[in-house]
Amino acid sequence: MNKNDPPNKSQDATRAITAGRSSVDHHGVVNTPVYHASTILHPNVESFEQRHDPGNRRRVIYGLLGTPTSFDLEEAIAQLAEVKKLKDQAAIKPNTRVIFLESPGSYTFEVQDIPAITRVAQKHKVTTILDNTWATPLFFKPFDHGVDVSVHAVTKYLSGHSDVMMGAIVASEAAWADIYRTHKLFGQCVGPDDAYATLRAIRTLPTRLRAHEHQGIALANWLAGRDEVAEVLHPALPGDPGHALWRRDFLGASGLFSIVLAPRSRQAILDMVNGLSLFGIGASWGGYESLLIPVYPNQYRTAT
Repeated sequence: MNKNDPPNKSQDATRAITAGRSSVDHHGVVNTPVYHASTILHPNVESFEQRHDPGNRRRVIYGLLGTPTSFDLEEAIAQLAEVKKLKDQAAIKPNTRVIFLESPGSYTFEVQDIPAITRVAQKHKVTTILDNTWATPLFFKPFDHGVDVSVHAVTKYLSGHSDVMMGAIVASEAAWADIYRTHKLFGQCVGPDDAYATLRAIRTLPTRLRAHEHQGIALANWLAGRDEVAEVLHPALPGDPGHALWRRDFLGASGLFSIVLAPRSRQAILDMVNGLSLFGIGASWGGYESLLIPVYPNQYRTAT
């Protein structure tokens, strides 16, 4: 596999279809069933008293702590991200504990040199957390580039149908224990129906992302030729400032990007957006519908 191969590499496509499928445990059912559960009955006292044994992460002991539906979803996302063990991380000093990364950046789509950042972080034992929602685990492999923790808005591409509210944390072995402990203390729990819907959606993720990439680049190129557009912010375009880093580190591009309009009045912009028939006005993305919103990053960001 080299950088010039298509992003829909067979290994990822196979993982998307097969990961997190335990049909043998569910009477041969292809999709893991929806488990609605809170109380879990144990066969004996010994089993109950050993229910928190850390040696078995997939053991169903209480609905809040996971069911076969959520465990299979966790496994599928982790396999797509290709989780690997990294060195233990600690704080370089009391006020430097974490470097939080997002690449490309929201709205303005700067591409960060993640390998360079993580090398410095590892040298100083600082944890790195990456928001990998834009690229998904298919188009950017965070743990290949030294990231400790990868977070996703599963609401977007992973669920893919604009009807799920969910987030995911994928961690190296060193960071997993702290994250799992916090998850238990906060009592956060994914609903079984949402877990089922997302697990099913992951089966088509490679196909959907290829369509998002193809259509997004085609639209970006068309917009680049319009007089009304001053600049297209899309790292997959050769003229983009972050293109070289994107080409080096990423395996593809999703369908989200920005444009900078030529100077126009606010009313003209509102008239254009309000007059669109195929694009909805909505803050989320990653579903099958087209969306467009006006944004003004300089009003709330110091780095624009």
